[in-house]
Amino acid sequence: MVQERTVLYENNEIHYLLEQKPVKNLNLRVHKDCKVYVSANSDIPTEKVDDFVVSKGAYIRSAQRKFREMAQYAPQPKKYVSGETFYLLGRGVRLKVEKNVQDAISSDGIYLHLRVKDTEDFKKKQKMVSRYLERLFRKSIQYSKNMEYLCRHYGFVTWRHGGDLAWGKKGLLH
Repeated sequence: MVQERTVLYENNEIHYLLEQKPVKNLNLRVHKDCKVYVSANSDIPTEKVDDFVVSKGAYIRSAQRKFREMAQYAPQPKKYVSGETFYLLGRGVRLKVEKNVQDAISSDGIYLHLRVKDTEDFKKKQKMVSRYLERLFRKSIQYSKNMEYLCRHYGFVTWRHGGDLAWGKKGLLH
Protein backbone atom coordinates (compact mmCIF):
# COMPACT_ATOMS: atom_id res chain seq x y z
CA MET A 1 0.00 0.00 0.00
CA VAL A 2 1.44 3.37 -1.07
CA GLN A 3 0.31 6.63 0.46
CA GLU A 4 1.36 10.20 -0.15
CA ARG A 5 2.34 12.00 3.05
CA THR A 6 3.52 15.46 4.03
CA VAL A 7 5.58 16.59 7.01
CA LEU A 8 6.87 19.98 8.13
CA TYR A 9 10.61 20.53 8.37
CA GLU A 10 11.81 24.04 9.35
CA ASN A 11 8.51 25.59 8.18
CA ASN A 12 8.79 23.87 4.77
CA GLU A 13 6.77 20.91 3.61
CA ILE A 14 8.41 17.66 2.61
CA HIS A 15 6.16 15.48 0.49
CA TYR A 16 6.98 11.80 0.33
CA LEU A 17 5.53 8.50 -0.78
CA LEU A 18 5.28 5.87 1.94
CA GLU A 19 5.18 2.26 0.91
CA GLN A 20 4.45 -0.19 3.69
CA LYS A 21 5.87 -3.62 2.95
CA PRO A 22 7.78 -6.39 4.72
CA VAL A 23 11.19 -4.72 5.29
CA LYS A 24 13.44 -4.75 8.33
CA ASN A 25 14.44 -1.08 8.35
CA LEU A 26 13.05 2.31 7.48
CA ASN A 27 14.40 3.04 3.99
CA LEU A 28 14.57 6.58 2.68
CA ARG A 29 15.42 7.37 -0.94
CA VAL A 30 15.67 10.70 -2.73
CA HIS A 31 15.44 10.20 -6.49
CA LYS A 32 17.01 12.48 -9.07
CA ASP A 33 13.58 13.92 -9.85
CA CYS A 34 13.75 15.18 -6.20
CA LYS A 35 10.87 12.97 -5.05
CA VAL A 36 11.22 11.31 -1.67
CA TYR A 37 10.33 7.66 -1.14
CA VAL A 38 10.16 5.81 2.16
CA SER A 39 9.54 2.13 2.68
CA ALA A 40 8.70 0.81 6.12
CA ASN A 41 7.27 -2.28 7.71
CA SER A 42 3.52 -2.12 8.14
CA ASP A 43 4.01 -2.66 11.90
CA ILE A 44 5.63 0.78 12.24
CA PRO A 45 3.10 3.56 12.93
CA THR A 46 2.97 6.31 10.31
CA GLU A 47 3.69 8.92 13.01
CA LYS A 48 7.06 7.25 13.64
CA VAL A 49 7.77 7.29 9.91
CA ASP A 50 6.85 10.99 9.79
CA ASP A 51 9.24 11.67 12.69
CA PHE A 52 11.96 9.74 10.86
CA VAL A 53 11.47 11.83 7.71
CA VAL A 54 11.62 15.05 9.75
CA SER A 55 14.85 13.84 11.43
CA LYS A 56 16.33 13.34 7.94
CA GLY A 57 15.09 16.74 6.71
CA ALA A 58 18.57 18.26 6.34
CA TYR A 59 19.74 15.26 4.31
CA ILE A 60 16.62 15.36 2.12
CA ARG A 61 16.95 19.09 1.40
CA SER A 62 20.68 18.69 0.67
CA ALA A 63 20.07 15.80 -1.73
CA GLN A 64 17.27 17.68 -3.50
CA ARG A 65 19.48 20.76 -3.85
CA LYS A 66 22.29 18.66 -5.38
CA PHE A 67 19.91 16.97 -7.82
CA ARG A 68 18.53 20.35 -8.90
CA GLU A 69 22.08 21.65 -9.42
CA MET A 70 23.00 18.60 -11.48
CA ALA A 71 19.85 18.95 -13.57
CA GLN A 72 20.96 22.34 -14.88
CA TYR A 73 24.08 20.70 -16.35
CA ALA A 74 22.16 17.90 -18.04
CA PRO A 75 22.50 17.94 -21.81
CA GLN A 76 19.76 20.01 -23.37
CA PRO A 77 18.07 18.85 -26.56
CA LYS A 78 19.77 20.25 -29.65
CA LYS A 79 18.03 22.96 -31.65
CA TYR A 80 20.46 22.77 -34.61
CA VAL A 81 21.17 26.49 -34.65
CA SER A 82 24.49 28.28 -35.12
CA GLY A 83 26.67 28.30 -32.02
CA GLU A 84 25.69 24.90 -30.60
CA THR A 85 28.54 22.54 -29.75
CA PHE A 86 28.76 19.04 -31.17
CA TYR A 87 31.49 16.54 -30.48
CA LEU A 88 33.45 15.00 -33.35
CA LEU A 89 35.53 12.11 -32.03
CA GLY A 90 35.76 13.75 -28.61
CA ARG A 91 36.55 17.23 -29.85
CA GLY A 92 34.02 20.04 -29.57
CA VAL A 93 33.11 21.89 -32.77
CA ARG A 94 30.63 24.74 -33.20
CA LEU A 95 27.72 24.41 -35.56
CA LYS A 96 27.46 27.05 -38.25
CA VAL A 97 24.13 26.92 -40.12
CA GLU A 98 24.28 28.63 -43.50
CA LYS A 99 21.69 29.09 -46.23
CA ASN A 100 22.77 27.45 -49.49
CA VAL A 101 21.27 26.32 -52.80
CA GLN A 102 22.38 22.73 -52.12
CA ASP A 103 22.38 20.77 -48.86
CA ALA A 104 25.90 19.91 -47.61
CA ILE A 105 27.78 19.32 -44.38
CA SER A 106 31.50 19.43 -43.58
CA SER A 107 33.89 20.23 -40.78
CA ASP A 108 37.19 22.07 -40.65
CA GLY A 109 37.96 20.93 -37.09
CA ILE A 110 36.67 24.18 -35.58
CA TYR A 111 33.25 24.51 -37.17
CA LEU A 112 30.67 22.04 -38.35
CA HIS A 113 29.40 23.78 -41.50
CA LEU A 114 25.79 22.88 -42.20
CA ARG A 115 24.62 24.31 -45.52
CA VAL A 116 20.89 23.90 -46.13
CA LYS A 117 18.23 25.34 -48.43
CA ASP A 118 15.87 26.04 -45.50
CA THR A 119 17.63 27.05 -42.28
CA GLU A 120 14.36 26.61 -40.33
CA ASP A 121 13.83 22.93 -41.29
CA PHE A 122 14.65 21.27 -37.95
CA LYS A 123 14.12 17.67 -39.14
CA LYS A 124 16.40 18.12 -42.16
CA LYS A 125 19.18 19.69 -40.08
CA GLN A 126 18.86 16.98 -37.41
CA LYS A 127 18.99 14.20 -40.01
CA MET A 128 22.02 15.68 -41.80
CA VAL A 129 24.04 16.20 -38.61
CA SER A 130 23.13 12.75 -37.23
CA ARG A 131 24.14 11.02 -40.46
CA TYR A 132 27.38 12.99 -40.64
CA LEU A 133 28.37 12.14 -37.06
CA GLU A 134 27.45 8.49 -37.60
CA ARG A 135 29.56 8.34 -40.79
CA LEU A 136 32.54 9.85 -38.95
CA PHE A 137 32.12 7.36 -36.12
CA ARG A 138 32.01 4.43 -38.55
CA LYS A 139 35.14 5.73 -40.34
CA SER A 140 37.01 6.02 -37.04
CA ILE A 141 36.07 2.44 -36.16
CA GLN A 142 37.27 1.24 -39.56
CA TYR A 143 40.51 3.22 -39.12
CA SER A 144 41.05 1.58 -35.72
CA LYS A 145 40.45 -1.87 -37.20
CA ASN A 146 42.87 -1.15 -40.06
CA MET A 147 45.55 0.07 -37.63
CA GLU A 148 45.05 -2.98 -35.45
CA TYR A 149 45.43 -5.25 -38.48
CA LEU A 150 48.59 -3.48 -39.66
CA CYS A 151 50.12 -3.56 -36.17
CA ARG A 152 49.34 -7.25 -35.79
CA HIS A 153 50.83 -8.19 -39.16
CA TYR A 154 53.70 -5.73 -39.59
CA GLY A 155 54.73 -4.77 -36.07
CA PHE A 156 54.04 -1.65 -34.08
CA VAL A 157 53.44 1.89 -35.24
CA THR A 158 55.02 4.94 -33.68
CA TRP A 159 55.26 8.61 -34.57
CA ARG A 160 58.59 10.06 -35.60
CA HIS A 161 59.50 13.64 -34.87
CA GLY A 162 57.79 15.69 -37.55
CA GLY A 163 54.62 13.61 -37.61
CA ASP A 164 55.73 10.80 -39.96
CA LEU A 165 54.66 7.24 -39.28
CA ALA A 166 57.43 4.76 -38.55
CA TRP A 167 56.88 1.02 -38.72
CA GLY A 168 58.80 -1.32 -36.48
CA LYS A 169 59.05 -5.04 -35.99
CA LYS A 170 60.32 -6.74 -32.84
CA GLY A 171 61.23 -3.41 -31.27
CA LEU A 172 63.32 -2.07 -34.19
CA LEU A 173 62.35 1.13 -35.96
CA HIS A 174 62.78 1.40 -39.73
